[in-house]
Amino acid sequence: MPGFRVPPEDVLAILRSAAATPCHPELPQVLRVFELDWLAIARRRYPKMLGDFEDVAQVAALRLVSPTCLARLTSASKLVPWARSIFVNAMLDAIRDTRIERSLRLDIQGDEDGASADVIGERFPFRGPGTEELCSYRERLAIIDRLMADLEVARLKFREGLSDKEIAARCDLTRDAVAGLLKRFRQSARKAVGDLEPS
Repeated sequence: MPGFRVPPEDVLAILRSAAATPCHPELPQVLRVFELDWLAIARRRYPKMLGDFEDVAQVAALRLVSPTCLARLTSASKLVPWARSIFVNAMLDAIRDTRIERSLRLDIQGDEDGASADVIGERFPFRGPGTEELCSYRERLAIIDRLMADLEVARLKFREGLSDKEIAARCDLTRDAVAGLLKRFRQSARKAVGDLEPS
């Protein structure tokens, strides 16, 4: 059971804040708690897929904070099993994609006369995402990664009062990278405050 110190209603509110700018400062920690719970499930039920865990967890995290998915959650009390089902479905998608890829690779390498390559489309119709969808997906993951890094650095700076040097050491970043992340966070915060001011 994930170890949250706040009621599920508060956790749900934090997840919903991912669509806002800026999002709730506790969002990275909440996502980390879910990730640790998912890792325990993966170790127990999908040990052969542990090499793909980070990718699957990122897909599940994107779904977890999606306003469309969150709208389907009927009760905050069902948040933990609902989040687990999101992860399990993402893992099953990854397993299916791995099997299709393995089958395609075996078929291409199969026959010496090259006949198998001609019928590959007939035997294994590819229903996975296209190139544009994969690019869009990778862009969304990059945005999530940047958001998580920005939030963690901002939390350490403004909530814990650490110096740039201490933040750099803790997050395994250069001081210039910390300064850049803080600058980007300040710009986003100023823009958010400006958007709230009456015109």
